[in-house]
Amino acid sequence: MSRNLQFAFLGPHNSYLASVTRVNQSGCPLEDAPTIAYSGLPADFVTKYHKFARNKYIYNVRGHDCFAFLGEWTKETTRGQTSSEAELLAEMAGLQKLANDNMTNQPPYRKEDMLISLGAAPGSFFADAYRLRRYKWCNLPLDLEDEIQKEVCRRGYGTIYDVAVNASSGWIMQFDRGRSYRWGGDLPLELKAALDGGRTRRATIRQLYLNPQNKQDYVLIFTDAHAHLSLHHGIDIEPKIRTLVQSTFSASKKLHWTFINSCCCNIHSQNALNAAYYSQRGHFQLRRPHPNRDLVLTYLREAHHLVPSSPDYRDDYYMALLAAHGQNHAADANHLTRFDSQNASRNEFAFMRDRMGSLEALQDRLTSVLRDASKRQLTEEWKFETAVQGVVELPVEVVEETTSPSYELGDRENREAEMSADMASVRVGSRRAFRFWR
Repeated sequence: MSRNLQFAFLGPHNSYLASVTRVNQSGCPLEDAPTIAYSGLPADFVTKYHKFARNKYIYNVRGHDCFAFLGEWTKETTRGQTSSEAELLAEMAGLQKLANDNMTNQPPYRKEDMLISLGAAPGSFFADAYRLRRYKWCNLPLDLEDEIQKEVCRRGYGTIYDVAVNASSGWIMQFDRGRSYRWGGDLPLELKAALDGGRTRRATIRQLYLNPQNKQDYVLIFTDAHAHLSLHHGIDIEPKIRTLVQSTFSASKKLHWTFINSCCCNIHSQNALNAAYYSQRGHFQLRRPHPNRDLVLTYLREAHHLVPSSPDYRDDYYMALLAAHGQNHAADANHLTRFDSQNASRNEFAFMRDRMGSLEALQDRLTSVLRDASKRQLTEEWKFETAVQGVVELPVEVVEETTSPSYELGDRENREAEMSADMASVRVGSRRAFRFWR
């Protein structure tokens, strides 16, 4: 019987999900619901996750964000995958091929029977198809691919325990359930020092998570209770995460805690960056062959919710509402303005119809967006274009054992007001220049 910590980066900036579940030796939950901490995630997702997680142990959660991730769960004698895995597999050709190999095997396996780690480059991943006893990887940093290839050639399948990649091609590869590890590429100096310290102490890695969409974010916990985290300072995320981590060790074991504020930007900047991210994801989904229009609407709705003052995000949201009901309703949409107790999406359209203005103009916007994507020959694989982030971040601060106050440069109130005005005008494809602090 143990208390297991699970952590997931579900976005590029301050979007975290952590949970602790008490499980038996078979990995089945021994309590009604896990203890959950989160930051930067949509309220609707959090509500649904709390409901879904009741009586379940959810683990191995990896993905782009809270709307496209792969995870597993157990409940008594039942096992399964999270409901959003189909979207993640469908948009990455390499993973989809591996999923098909699972299903066509004799005997057939579930398509989701794989452990994945995502990289920063378009279509980048490492996957362990544990039923097929195969590794598969695509578009990883060259030095990491060399290390994987050498390991497979020398020792075959089964020696690589986990691979993690950050947003700047830094990587960590574990062997023998975390007892040994190698790393390379562009990792934060503090993380390298923590890995060196663990190797010197001969400590085993217990949990390791890198954010493939943000270089500065990481979570590293050793079995000897040394914990190293670099996360957004948030409002109260550090004490919540610390409480969760401490609960996984015995009361007699002292927790050696090192926490770095990877970013100290304010809530307006957080919302602006997350809105830019969701807008990019929505446009990416829209230009895919046979797009999932409900998913497009989910992303563009969230972008509009985070920065409601942006006319571009507003019009994208309205455009997605129209697209979710097909592309031929601009001329006559009266049948969509009546409420239907069995159709929430249609009710949303009916509620917003008076605010949407000309449907013909929204139809033209949809056509223009698709034509522009075609002209620019955008990549068919997902990658977050960080050039549009425009978030001013202050130098990081290391917190060891005790929590210290954060200090920021300049007049905070004036800077927040100026930044909020700037951020409201940022959208996908813009070329505005901002100064970055790291």
